[in-house]
Amino acid sequence: MKLLKVIQFCIFSLHFACVFSQTVFPINENNEIEYSEVVTVDSTSSDKLYSRAKMIISELFKSAQNVIQNDDAVNKQILIKGNIKSDYSWNPLSNCPGHIDFTLIIMCKDNRYKYILKPGNHVFEPACKISGGGGGSLLLEKPACGTFNMPKSYWEDIKSKANSDFLAFIKLLKSKMATEIGGKNDW
Repeated sequence: MKLLKVIQFCIFSLHFACVFSQTVFPINENNEIEYSEVVTVDSTSSDKLYSRAKMIISELFKSAQNVIQNDDAVNKQILIKGNIKSDYSWNPLSNCPGHIDFTLIIMCKDNRYKYILKPGNHVFEPACKISGGGGGSLLLEKPACGTFNMPKSYWEDIKSKANSDFLAFIKLLKSKMATEIGGKNDW
């Protein structure tokens, strides 16, 4: 009887560890990773929010011109395509550069804006000596390049870091969108 309880506890512990070691991404109705929210900014016109969004893009990216794919001033919408760095190191002496592409849409209306951030695939840079092209979709349990090229634990680390990076980016975006640009203009 005691042995049965020990076995049940071990099975429960293993299941618990597997469930909580996986990175949980927000999934939309199309089974895609999507961070999305409507954020209220009281007493702020759509023009001001749109202007803030453009300033933030110019601050956060090396080249706003390169990342802005569509800039609709009439409807106050901006489409951005960028990437975050996501290197993979399988030993202390070697580093495999990589990145995760993403699409960000910012839509502004009076007193509120909506962002939609959709991560793409993990891709190795050309300088990487590993075959397989990268981890692929962040929804994959195992990396697309295979677990021989990237052990599952490293793949989980990449996904966890990507989730943290996207959440930090969103937090920064929300903070900057809530702040008046340049303070007062009575200089």
